[in-house]
Amino acid sequence: MLTRITLDLLRPVPVEPLVVSARTVRPGRKVMLVEASVAAGAVEVARGAALAERRHPVEWPPLAPSPAPPRPEDVVTLQPPRQDDEWVSFHNAAVELPATGASGGKKYRLHAQPGLARGVVFGVFTKPFDHGFHDVASGFQLDESGNLVSKEAGSKGRLDDMTFGPGPYPLGAAWEAALVSSDRTVRIFAKTVPYPITASDGACKLSLELLSPLGDRFVASGKGFPPGEDALAQLRYSGQLIQKQSRISPEGLLGPELISHRAISADRGARYTVKARSCEVSVEYDWGEPALIRR
Repeated sequence: MLTRITLDLLRPVPVEPLVVSARTVRPGRKVMLVEASVAAGAVEVARGAALAERRHPVEWPPLAPSPAPPRPEDVVTLQPPRQDDEWVSFHNAAVELPATGASGGKKYRLHAQPGLARGVVFGVFTKPFDHGFHDVASGFQLDESGNLVSKEAGSKGRLDDMTFGPGPYPLGAAWEAALVSSDRTVRIFAKTVPYPITASDGACKLSLELLSPLGDRFVASGKGFPPGEDALAQLRYSGQLIQKQSRISPEGLLGPELISHRAISADRGARYTVKARSCEVSVEYDWGEPALIRR
């Protein structure tokens, strides 16, 4: 049974003949993983993976007691939206995700800014980096005070009082949340990386985000670099050195740049460095199976 399909568009797909190749990454009697690639000439433009599992009856053990909810002091109270490193807002400023250090993985509060329509029912969906969106809470509507409240959420019906989180999570992997109306006409998204892979040198900051459920692909981006300068990116892994020249944007932004790894040796350590005129930033990280370890 096919249980998961992922597709990454690496760059715009041209209107021309394309070459599709596929390979079996993991053959097995219970689990099979297949990877496919689409190329325009010698340039890869898309990549996908499919996971299939054999279905059979399972006798489940008794459920363990639910863990205690996070203490109020473990969760950061939401403040007005800010644009800095501690508050990351994507697509729309109506949802903010402040990180906390609660046990069992980081926890987040979701807060909708004013402007949502009354009488509309909303649900909360979350998305781990290796799966699609799934609903985690529903039935939210604006009350007379302008707060999103759900009668289905039990005693803690206010969205501002609820916490969400991905649980143990890999380094560099993104976690997303969405507030979606029941008719799907209103969709507000937010995204954060609970355990970022970052390094900095002065104002220059470099970040890596894990993209692949196989742990072999990342995307590198940066900010605070000298605007308009040329920068040299170097990737070292398994005894290889891969270099690429790029231009810093007028806003001081670098990338995004796709980083792919291939199994050449047993070593799964890597180093990515960006050299500019006034700074040099390096991040060391693991790829492959070690990159998928959840913390």
